[in-house]
Amino acid sequence: MPRARVLANGSPLSSLISAEVRSTNSYGANEFTFRAVLSSEEGFTTSDYWLRQSDLVMDVQFSNGATAGFVSVIQGRPDIISVDPI
Repeated sequence: MPRARVLANGSPLSSLISAEVRSTNSYGANEFTFRAVLSSEEGFTTSDYWLRQSDLVMDVQFSNGATAGFVSVIQGRPDIISVDPI
């Protein structure tokens, strides 16, 4: 079963809900989106933390099975950070 993992400045987000990577055939930039429950993340718990970040590097990784290792698919700084306060 495929699995996903997202790292924020090298630390994995343990409460990842979903991750998506969009890639084009042109020279345009690839995009990534992920959703996580931030209230359960140690060190990343408040929306204020996420909205104040100026040097945040995300690493979206995927694995094709329970025994296979993760492979980094895209790394980069987010252009937009959206926080749902619910």
